[in-house]
Amino acid sequence: MAVLGRRREPLHETVAGFDTKRVEVIEADITDATALDGAVAAVVRRFGHLDVNFANAGTYEPSGVNAFDDDAWERQRSVNLDAVICRASPSGPTEYGSTPSRPPSLYPGSPRSV
Repeated sequence: MAVLGRRREPLHETVAGFDTKRVEVIEADITDATALDGAVAAVVRRFGHLDVNFANAGTYEPSGVNAFDDDAWERQRSVNLDAVICRASPSGPTEYGSTPSRPPSLYPGSPRSV
């Protein structure tokens, strides 16, 4: 299992109690496509392939119609939409140890949305 996030300490708290031989902690920003490429490559180096990619990051910054904040919208779009698309690309079914008979999946979405 590999976990990815922006802050190393909470990641280590998340995997506390897991067998360290079976866990990879990767510190990266989900909105950085280059970092995601590196993260996928690190998973494949460690485990030989990528089975499932759970797109679990998300953010929400409420604002009213009369107080729309362009910067808040950009941050939300970057994490909630762009990052999901960027994660699908480096973990595609023909790259990084995947095969057509065992492609990685991207969630949320269908079991085979990449």
